[in-house]
Amino acid sequence: YSNRSHIRLVFQLKGSVVFGDWRQIVMGLFLSAVSAGLHYLIESESRFAPRITHSYGLHTLGVLVSFAVVFRVNLAWGRYWEALTSVHGMYSKWGDA
Repeated sequence: YSNRSHIRLVFQLKGSVVFGDWRQIVMGLFLSAVSAGLHYLIESESRFAPRITHSYGLHTLGVLVSFAVVFRVNLAWGRYWEALTSVHGMYSKWGDA
């Protein structure tokens, strides 16, 4: 194990943050391409653009996605503070030794 090359650590396939799960990356790219295509169709006033008369469904989807994001961030924030508490306890035990 050598941690001298930070770029190698970031871009390695096993245990990497960037290439963690290729299926999630492909799905995210697909969904962003679909949304960009729909945005282009709507902006260019194409006859193939979706006609959304009421935006209640989109608002509901926005609320659900926002709730999911806030829930995930709250979990991550809790894990972060739990780790900091453990590190603080570790340093205090080392200082007592």
